Amino acid sequence: MNSVKWVLDIGQNVITIFVADISHAEVWILQRYYVYIARAELSNNEGPFNVFLKHQVCSLVQECDLTVFAGKRCGLQLMSESWLQLKERTHRLPSCHGTPEGRWVVPCMTCNNRSSCFWRNSTWLPYDCIHRVLPRLQLRYCWAERKVFIIGDSTIRGVMYYMLEMLNGTLAHWHKSHTSLSYSDLGQHMSFTFAYYPQFWLSENQQPVFERVLYTLLRKHLPLKNSQQTVLIIGGLQWLTNHHINITHYVLKRMGLTDIAVIVKGYGAGFTQPADGIRYYDSVSFEGLAPVPVAMCIFYLLGCSTTCPSSR
Repeated sequence: MNSVKWVLDIGQNVITIFVADISHAEVWILQRYYVYIARAELSNNEGPFNVFLKHQVCSLVQECDLTVFAGKRCGLQLMSESWLQLKERTHRLPSCHGTPEGRWVVPCMTCNNRSSCFWRNSTWLPYDCIHRVLPRLQLRYCWAERKVFIIGDSTIRGVMYYMLEMLNGTLAHWHKSHTSLSYSDLGQHMSFTFAYYPQFWLSENQQPVFERVLYTLLRKHLPLKNSQQTVLIIGGLQWLTNHHINITHYVLKRMGLTDIAVIVKGYGAGFTQPADGIRYYDSVSFEGLAPVPVAMCIFYLLGCSTTCPSSR
């Protein structure tokens, strides 16, 4: 019997198993079975974090069972300072410029037991600088009058929800939409529009092509400013290719939007592990790349991490 490997999402996963008779001209489905697998978040059942209790501070560059970068350590690594000392030291660091290399840091009872960690308090920390995100009111001012268009799968949808929470203070609505979402009641003439792509559950000849999805999304919201007040974010887990980049350039040129802000999210983690239905790359393909958090890059690239753009 052949074995298969599947990628499981966080939350509820459903696997459908068909029992079929293939001795006929057309396949007969005799029975179907559903297997439900719930994958908990790392922070599931996590207790409250008391900063004044003694903790170990652990750094994480990559998981040992999902290694991407050869020659770099994997798993939780013990750091030599307390959480309070870390916060005090990083507060004195200069502001980052660009997207420097870094790692995740998280407080744990012990770095030898990842279930003892307080993952809700984990934070991305470059080695020699710090990203100072603006207070919410200043962040909202920086994003005022921006129209943000997002095309991608669940990974980029999650980034959108994080950005909305940062800008709004709360996340009033969240669901695993596989169609389109629109948020236009954010105040200060700010709006977010999301279109799910690709629609992998449809047969190949029924899936809408990327050019049509992009053009339809932008056309519905005309007129648009040909400046960084219009933001386009595309990408996802593993579907993006050079073809999609070329199509994006072609559509924007045709619509007279060549000066808008375009942010492309590359591949996510996990592609060094072979799994059915997912592209596989060996670790050599990732040489020269560095892990950085997507949402932080978006805020920085739009000038909203330390200072607002001087021109509007």
